Amino acid sequence: MSWKIPTHWRDALSSHPAPRLRGIGPRLSAVALAVPEGSVAIDIGADHGLLSRALLLAGRVRFIYATDASDAALEGARKALARGIEEGRAAVLHGDGFEGTPPGEIDCAILAGTGSITALEIVRRGLASGHRPRRIVFQPSGGEHDVRTEMLNLGYGLVAEQLVAEGQRLFMVLVFEDGTGVRSLDGVTDRFVGPFISSAEGALLSAWLDGQASWLGDLVERATDPAEAAEWRERLASITELRERTGTIR
Repeated sequence: MSWKIPTHWRDALSSHPAPRLRGIGPRLSAVALAVPEGSVAIDIGADHGLLSRALLLAGRVRFIYATDASDAALEGARKALARGIEEGRAAVLHGDGFEGTPPGEIDCAILAGTGSITALEIVRRGLASGHRPRRIVFQPSGGEHDVRTEMLNLGYGLVAEQLVAEGQRLFMVLVFEDGTGVRSLDGVTDRFVGPFISSAEGALLSAWLDGQASWLGDLVERATDPAEAAEWRERLASITELRERTGTIR
């Protein structure tokens, strides 16, 4: 999911640009920089292959699989990765998961811009077919708390979380490793904010907390189901407490 950056934080964030790799913006750069150097990686839902190409150009992977269910996207990916394919360092595959890749070969799986339900289903299917990457990097388009909870249930631990600004929106990157990292989520703040995000500092956290408070406040006002309203209030209370604790209320 992405969140609109509150207007009063835009100048502060623009003065602290995020690191970028050649050919991609801050969001995908944050994903790429979470991929261990020298990995055999798979970019699931690779679209036109820009992230996969950037990983090759930066020397972060020794081999990249780019997969997508769209024929049009794969045509673009083949063009973007033509040199890597020719050199035997890349392959483009039709599918929405690990199909066509040897079980046990992939070190790092990437799911960027995919909804949490779809991304988690892809991971579960992969695990069932013998694919258990050491590291999995998510940049989900919603449901970050579901990703945290389910990945821990699957035996992975949370090793990093990052907020990144691109344009006028904020995105979140979540990184998990098999059998290590944070293995439990304590309370509402860990589940819905994240143990690493909640301990961060600076304008990115402040902007995100402001945006969350506004969004959750609107949901509370519009909720018609009592149970749903109670959940939104609980999440809003955790955000408010964190804003007060970090001094980010403006």
